[in-house]
This record gives sequence, C-alpha cells and structure tokens, in this order.
Amino acid sequence: MATYTAQYKGHTIVVKKSIPSKRLFVDGELQDVSAAFFEAGTLLWGRIKSGDGCGDTVKVRLAYCNPWSFLMTCWIFVNDTLISKQ
Repeated sequence: MATYTAQYKGHTIVVKKSIPSKRLFVDGELQDVSAAFFEAGTLLWGRIKSGDGCGDTVKVRLAYCNPWSFLMTCWIFVNDTLISKQ
C-alpha cells in the first residue's frame, strides 16, 4: 500500500492507495474512495471541516507515471492550489 501525506493549516491530508481502492482522509476522516481497478487516473474530493481553513476544498489527482509502470504520482490541491506532488 502506498501512502501520500500533506499538511495544510494544521490539518493532515492522507491518500492511501491499495489494490483496488484509493482513499482520501482529511484529519483521519474518510471523505472519498475510488474502487475502480483499471483506471488511468483517479480524482478524489474532500473538505476541511473545522478550524483554520474550514470549508476549503481538497482535491487529489492520482495518475500512473507511465503506461508500463504501476508507480503513481499524487497531486494534492487545496482550493485549486497545488500543495504537494509525490
């Protein structure tokens, strides 16, 4: 299982990728999941629900680095601004 983590205004954003699911957690709360096994890219959505940044939108894009690899790149955005690329 691959795990991608980012911090934003004191909040923890975690993306967990396993076969076949991809899950988005914000402050430990599951906010979105994708269970498609063969998909070229995944988009997950969430929201900061309390504290600093309350109401801010979290968007995650997962995509394969190339078609011959199972390695993925994870882009994490908050309010359409890139905060992490892993």
